[in-house]
Amino acid sequence: MNHYSCSIDLFRQMGVIRVPFDTHTMNIVIKCCSQLNHTNHGFAVLGYGLKQAVAPDVCTYNTLLNGLVREDRILEAELLFKKLIKQDVCEPDVVMYSTMIKGLCKFGLKPDVVTYSTMLQGLFLAGQCGAARDLLNEMRAHNHFPNTYTYGIIFDGLCNNRLADEALSLFRSIGDKKNQEHDDMVKKIVEDMDERGFSLDATSLSLLLDHIAANHLMLQLYQCTPKYS
Repeated sequence: MNHYSCSIDLFRQMGVIRVPFDTHTMNIVIKCCSQLNHTNHGFAVLGYGLKQAVAPDVCTYNTLLNGLVREDRILEAELLFKKLIKQDVCEPDVVMYSTMIKGLCKFGLKPDVVTYSTMLQGLFLAGQCGAARDLLNEMRAHNHFPNTYTYGIIFDGLCNNRLADEALSLFRSIGDKKNQEHDDMVKKIVEDMDERGFSLDATSLSLLLDHIAANHLMLQLYQCTPKYS
């Protein structure tokens, strides 16, 4: 632990003689504070950095969140996490979500499909599709797999962020599933495309027809396909 304290002391001396520092240096000092369970000092370092026009990055906030979780300050970590997303301070990455999931487990709350789905919905609403993809991968890594509700959130989020092609790719990725949940999802996709003004072009219609014919869902196609005059 001594090297953490030495690093912090060195940073203090740098401040006294006004030696400039960058984001990487600031992050190291914040991590030292976190490892010593002095996360409040880490926030003070962040404040000092901001006054010196040193911009924090996602690593900065990951370190602070991890420090809060280490000190069992789960509610404070949750508030900070929500603030980062709501105010678009930075784009969360897999490390940030892993930290929050670890905090939830430490607090006795095991994340489930509903937890992940809610987090996905928040990310899509904030326009952070990249982070949503990373979270989806993290979700699967923890053996939680999307259900119809989750897929609906993902499809809705992709369409709202003008990523219709990726939404169709999502459809292809689940195209081999032969269960009622997937059949319901097919209907939802077609209905949502119609509501959002996306026309069924030759490619998307061919894709839907292939799946529906393979699964004997011609009646569903007739019922949910937009009627054109």
